[in-house]
Amino acid sequence: MPNFLVIKTTDVTGAPVSATVMVQFGTDAAPRRTKSSSTPGSLEISIPPDQVKAIIFVSAPGLFDAQQAVKFQTASLGALEPPQLDFDGAQEINTKLLTISSRGNQYNHEVHLVLGQLRDATAKVDRVLRSMKFIPRDDGQPNTGIGLSLALPNQSIRDVQTPILNPAGSGASLFNAVGKAIPIASPNGPVVFVAERQGTPQLIAIVHPGFANPSPGQKVVPLPYHVFFSPRIPDDFGPDYPFGLEYAEFIDRYLILQPGDDSSPRKKLALAYQNLVAGAQNILVLPVAQGLLPQSQQMGDLTTQAATLRLLQEVNFWVQRMRGVSVPLQPVGPVALSCYSSGVRFLSQVVRSTKVPEFFDSLLRHVYLLDPWFDGAAGQSDAVKLGQSLLKWHRAGNAFRTLRVYTQFNVWQPVFDAPFRALPGASVVSGPAGSKEIDAPAATLLFAPLPFWFLVDPTIDPKNNPAVSRALASAAVHDVFPARFLSHAVKNSQFSP
Repeated sequence: MPNFLVIKTTDVTGAPVSATVMVQFGTDAAPRRTKSSSTPGSLEISIPPDQVKAIIFVSAPGLFDAQQAVKFQTASLGALEPPQLDFDGAQEINTKLLTISSRGNQYNHEVHLVLGQLRDATAKVDRVLRSMKFIPRDDGQPNTGIGLSLALPNQSIRDVQTPILNPAGSGASLFNAVGKAIPIASPNGPVVFVAERQGTPQLIAIVHPGFANPSPGQKVVPLPYHVFFSPRIPDDFGPDYPFGLEYAEFIDRYLILQPGDDSSPRKKLALAYQNLVAGAQNILVLPVAQGLLPQSQQMGDLTTQAATLRLLQEVNFWVQRMRGVSVPLQPVGPVALSCYSSGVRFLSQVVRSTKVPEFFDSLLRHVYLLDPWFDGAAGQSDAVKLGQSLLKWHRAGNAFRTLRVYTQFNVWQPVFDAPFRALPGASVVSGPAGSKEIDAPAATLLFAPLPFWFLVDPTIDPKNNPAVSRALASAAVHDVFPARFLSHAVKNSQFSP
């Protein structure tokens, strides 16, 4: 009776996957087809007695193909030499572990594969960034792109304090903020990964903050996550999604570049650094929407709680393997959702979709709205509906849940003002030009209307600068909210399990 090579296939949730598996032994000219065993997600093939190596090829609909090279030494039960099974070269990303079990008087040599919706595209996106000769400008003129990459250099950010408003200040000092250096320790510090995904959105940027890999025997601690929804992607990004230069630059601008960096004229948010303001708290996830689609379709299937949870489960397995964890055991932990501008529509779709208790009641811990804006005739009613849903979620949770809103738009005050004032520990700061701040341990509402920003920066006031319209001034202010206030939301959040 021969020994068997048994290939077990699951997805990231542990559910069996019906896969096509081919095995090419060391002397084979072509792969051999396996046969199903009685266990779902398990296929097997007898190991010819003269073989010591094999390459396993696995494919399944909706998941990326995987393969693994192994080497083995077969043995009969009771033989002096025990059977052996090992990787022939590297342990591939989708391989979880190797085991050997007895089978009558012979052995199963088991290879456990986890088929996923993600595969590594980090080097590909980084090459696009590094090869840029210019970056498109809104005015059509060339702009040098030299120096762009996914590398995270040491940088400083404006660390917003509580209270945010300083009514006694003037100009920039109307905000309480201090410079804070964000050092990027190497080689095990924060790092940017980019994953290609099956389905839209096809590109997922991930900032791992440098959590240490667990030691053998260490208590399993869930990994916390922060998902950021950007506004709709403009149609001038072109058709070459997901690996066009505009999409690569989008990742660089949103995660790494700082306001004032002249390597691109478009908005720069430094989200990676803001998310690190209080140290390694969570893994930041930035889905990259597809341009040339209507906004309602740009996030593809990532519009439900079920899909968001599945994305986090996919990222959770994949990023642990990318960090060198042989057998990922840490589950998804506390989650934050945040959005900027029209990205509120994506966040709203998730929050108001069919409830998945594991996600909505257990994992979702924080929600941050950064100058959220519902366009269209129903915009105000859409805002009220989302606000009511978020308040209901916020009230139903424990003390760890937070809800923080930073905006120039008055539409959010009627929704959140009174409920936030009623929270334990709430305080109110009134600033000039109608600005107002409500802060509580579990919530923040910063209302900073456009006239307030004219006091912060008189050069954007149309009264002082005829070249600036009120609409242009509002757009400039709009960009400041995600570039400045995310740090405040993150550092006032608790991501421990």
